[in-house]
Formats: sequence, C-alpha cells, structure tokens
Amino acid sequence: MVAQAVTYIREHFSRPITLESIAEDLECSTGHLSRLFKSKMHTSPIHYLVQIRANRAAELLMQTDATLQEIAERVGYPDAHSLSRSFKKYKGLSPIRFKKERQQHIQGQDQDMPQTKLKYAL
Repeated sequence: MVAQAVTYIREHFSRPITLESIAEDLECSTGHLSRLFKSKMHTSPIHYLVQIRANRAAELLMQTDATLQEIAERVGYPDAHSLSRSFKKYKGLSPIRFKKERQQHIQGQDQDMPQTKLKYAL
C-alpha cells in the first residue's frame, strides 16, 4: 500500500493532493495510510509530497527559464508565494537564491575544467 501511495504521489504531485484523496484512491482510511506510510518512509505522506514538489521545482529552476509562477503551477502550488515558502522550508533557501547559488557553483566548476574537457562535459 505504501508503494502505491508513493506512486500516486509521484504521478499526481502537480495536482491538488490531500491525505484524504490518496486514501480514497487506495480505498483505505487516512489514519491507516498515514501510520503505514510513516512506518515505512519515516515521513508523512504530505511531507513526502512537499519534498517531491520541492525537488521538481529545483530541477525546473535549473533547467528552464520558467517564472516562479509557471514553476509553481507545474508542481502543484497555486502561486509563486506558496512555492517560495514551501521551497525555503525544505531546501533552506528561497528559489531565486537557490538558482543563483547553483549557477555560481556551476560556473566555478567550469573555470576549473580544462578547455578540452569543457566541450565534452555535456
């Protein structure tokens, strides 16, 4: 059942999800699902959902030029403010600062790499 819940969350993270909607889909009670999930995953289903969303938002920040609002909508948040608040809680940085620091880190790595390897790094 936990594997089914994980699959459900991974497939539907971009939509509004509640513990009730997961339990309903799996035809079990919210309490039972929550207890099982916590025992196997060491986190609640909703915290797991938020982690999935934060990780996907981080990927989109680094791989696209999408706005925060566009990213928020793609990962299941109604607006950029909700995404920013949740992202900072799970990643320790605001989305903008996260992107800026990652880009600086990547640029620093590029400077350390010999020119011949730079062409083939991708």
